[in-house]
Amino acid sequence: VLLPPSSLPLSSSTPRSRTPLHCSTTALAPLIPPPTHFVRGKDPPARRTPPEPIQQQPPIHPAPSPWPGKRIAEGAGCLAGVSGGRGNPPPPASLNRPNQAEAVSSMSSQVNNAISLLPRALRGVMAVISFVVVIESVKTASSPRPQAFLAACLAIGGLAGGLCQIVDSKLLVAKLPFTRGTRDIEARMLLGGFLSLFQCTMMMRTNASGGIYMTWITFIASVLNLVIWLLLLMHLDGLLARAIRNWSNSRFFSIKAAPPSREKIGMVLLVTFLVLGWVAGVLLPWDDVAKHDSRYNAIRKTLTSAGSDAAKRAEAYWKTQEPHIKASLQQNFTLHPYFSHTEVWEGARWDEIINQRITAMGRQLDNEGKKGFMIEKDKCAMFEFFQRQGIPIPKIVQISRDHETTVKMLRTIQKNRNDYSWPLFLKGCHLTQGSDKGMMPLKAKYFEPGQLESNVLPWLRKKWDQRPNDSGRAWAVTMNRLLDTLAPGMAIQGPFRGMRVSPYNTPLEVKVEVIWGRAYLGLFADYHDVIALRDGSLEFTCRDRACPEWWSHGNSPDTRLQWAVENGHMEKVWTLAEQAAQRIGIDEARIDIFIDPARPDAPVVNEISLSSGHEYMYHTDYLAKAWAAPHLEMAKGRKDGSPSSQQEGKYAPLRKHSNWPIPKIRQTSVEVHLQ
Repeated sequence: VLLPPSSLPLSSSTPRSRTPLHCSTTALAPLIPPPTHFVRGKDPPARRTPPEPIQQQPPIHPAPSPWPGKRIAEGAGCLAGVSGGRGNPPPPASLNRPNQAEAVSSMSSQVNNAISLLPRALRGVMAVISFVVVIESVKTASSPRPQAFLAACLAIGGLAGGLCQIVDSKLLVAKLPFTRGTRDIEARMLLGGFLSLFQCTMMMRTNASGGIYMTWITFIASVLNLVIWLLLLMHLDGLLARAIRNWSNSRFFSIKAAPPSREKIGMVLLVTFLVLGWVAGVLLPWDDVAKHDSRYNAIRKTLTSAGSDAAKRAEAYWKTQEPHIKASLQQNFTLHPYFSHTEVWEGARWDEIINQRITAMGRQLDNEGKKGFMIEKDKCAMFEFFQRQGIPIPKIVQISRDHETTVKMLRTIQKNRNDYSWPLFLKGCHLTQGSDKGMMPLKAKYFEPGQLESNVLPWLRKKWDQRPNDSGRAWAVTMNRLLDTLAPGMAIQGPFRGMRVSPYNTPLEVKVEVIWGRAYLGLFADYHDVIALRDGSLEFTCRDRACPEWWSHGNSPDTRLQWAVENGHMEKVWTLAEQAAQRIGIDEARIDIFIDPARPDAPVVNEISLSSGHEYMYHTDYLAKAWAAPHLEMAKGRKDGSPSSQQEGKYAPLRKHSNWPIPKIRQTSVEVHLQ
């Protein structure tokens, strides 16, 4: 096509040229307006204003222009040649970002480096953790109560975990069947994850000081190993890097990756099933038992200032009470022989001593048929003991070992319900665990016509046939064997007539820990938790999970129950708790006592516990120390050569406790609950 010179755009930097230019019609078609047709005799349309000249832009990309449309690009280049310019047309403004391109390239490089360094860093951490596991195995083997087999398992697990991270990759991938065909780093992560689970399982059973926190460290390491293995197996590391690059370039994801193979999906599902099964069957039951392990206190007081301050106050209080416990051993206390066979060792923790007590009870039941544990595990025997000893308890209406006798008594109460104070309490004598729910409040309305048969008697039949179960404790197996020997029974008990001032509108109860005949502290569990000490102070530790004290076990002074100290209620509580423990002749017991705010001189015993599950924060270690020391002295002093004495001699202390007196053994052959 021949264009007149006046219709062509001119560059401002070149003189006007009147030479016609021949260009391709196809190239100029997008830029030339279509012809206009007009009718003869009419004015032609106004002449169009020539377009603005195209300014020449310096080329940015050496490659062909990314401006879409080949025909447009050719036409633009032709017109640029008319004006004397050369090069590519201007690219879109969104692509004219050289600095951002460099930033994207740098970010991609950093992401790739970080993803590649993460497994390497984890390998180093795993090697260190495995080394610490080996150290814990040595501590387990050299403790006062050595665990040789467990120490060997820990050493093997630690060495295997370390070798997994440093062994030659060809040997690792070629020799292990389940790692063939995988990359070296994938094999290391998978094998390291399962070795960490093995280490974690072994650490749960060690009595070494570092066992409690190493259990969680090895578990976290296992989770990290398996997560990295999953990322590498599914090539999610590459997808992640590509996603970041694409997002930086175009602000949206455009990732296309081949779907994982069936073998990979099956392997992921299998590993997930195994790990979740291990968590449900091993980790969670262990955590339920170990949640009150006193070894957590060492971590709390190290990591938190509130815990450190509370631990110092607990130590100072212990120093004031230690002389009183020794004085009680020498003056007011005799130990029933049933409780003299508890095997302890230097540094035994609170829960370990309770476990050893239950073990000794099981041994005496097997060897001699003794059932002294009935003083607590059989409420009927406990109530009868307190009645004989003159220990005040809420009024007992009836104690029965026969189902029909209990039903007859309930019908008698129904006929004469105006003669009783309500509510009464129907308690299963053989159901002493809180989880057994062996107590039913009997309200007056339950004895109206038809209510006894529909509400009370079905519950009575169900609980009569129920067997007790002490689950969730380290001593559950032995304790359940003891509980299986108990005969079913029911006790009907009257109410405690004191004012109800607790937050739950129930009688105010304090749980008193008595050690060798000396009351050490009292816990008001309804206040979650307030601890009363013998010096008149009250400590409050918030036990709600939202409180920082839930973890640190820090405490602060509390005044809500100061009236119980100032009005003399607590002095009577201490006296009654010591009296009950001394009558039993027990080395340690928790005596639960009801307080009447209107009558300071009238506390009564509700029940006792020989295996308390309550937590006493930083006082726990000192309670364990006071409980164990006289038993260590007895183990050293025995010369009779009996099997139990020889067994106890195996746990003799490494250093002397000569400042602790040896308890006096009560000269009796009567069972504890029959005294």
